[in-house]
Amino acid sequence: MFLNSIIRQQRKEKGLNQSELAAGICTQATMSNIENKGTVPSLGTLIKLCQRLDLTLNDVVSEFQVASDTFDEITTAERLIALDQIDAADQKLQHIGASFNEDEKLENKQYQFLTGYLCLLNNDLDGAVFHFSFVADGDAKTDSSYVISAHIALGEIYFQRDQLDRARFYFNDIKSMLDNFEITSELTMFWLKICVRFAYHYLIKTGQNSAAQKLIDQLKNNPDYKISLALSRSLKNTVTNTGKYWLIMEQKKGWAKTMFLLHPFSFTNFYCPLFVCLNFWISCLL
Repeated sequence: MFLNSIIRQQRKEKGLNQSELAAGICTQATMSNIENKGTVPSLGTLIKLCQRLDLTLNDVVSEFQVASDTFDEITTAERLIALDQIDAADQKLQHIGASFNEDEKLENKQYQFLTGYLCLLNNDLDGAVFHFSFVADGDAKTDSSYVISAHIALGEIYFQRDQLDRARFYFNDIKSMLDNFEITSELTMFWLKICVRFAYHYLIKTGQNSAAQKLIDQLKNNPDYKISLALSRSLKNTVTNTGKYWLIMEQKKGWAKTMFLLHPFSFTNFYCPLFVCLNFWISCLL
């Protein structure tokens, strides 16, 4: 049985119509395309639909092993980015892109977003705008972390280019966007901190200090951020001198503490050598 048949069958057995199944996950039109046209949803959407239908991914992936493998490969590339293994992530995405046709590349928000982010890291701003634009125009109700992150990344790019009117457009409603940013994993928490870092940079540089502080408070009050912080603190004994490091970060005020808070690798449960480097850097400030 195809994925769309399994979902349609389970939906009917539960007595749900398409709108009821799609509520809070995707649009009814997207649900119709999944069931009637066999459109493969994003991994995040697929997981949520399976949870609502009491299905597992194995129930719906058996006939879509190639799509499942692609999801796994792209997520592997995303984790490499989060671990600052940029060259390896770039090679992985190039390999994935070679297996896609052009339509598949354009429709896969995760692939487009990650490719755009690597372009941004490599200072290929035109390439970044190209890829981010495909994602930012999407429906924020699905894949919200990628859509919102692409939107804010475009603001950062235009700010770097001194195109302030365009930057202002993308940063105009930052609080609302971050309120709607859905945290589903440490990877989406990573992108949330990237977004806050970009927005904080824009607000500080444009003299909006009060708004910048409110943005930091908004992040610190995010319950998912607090959980992430607690998890990373539970790992403090695994890194040399981390106990001293946390004491410094709790006591130190001003720019150093704020910028570490916004560093994408801080407060995640990804262990990487960057923790040791930052530990040394902060200790030099004493």
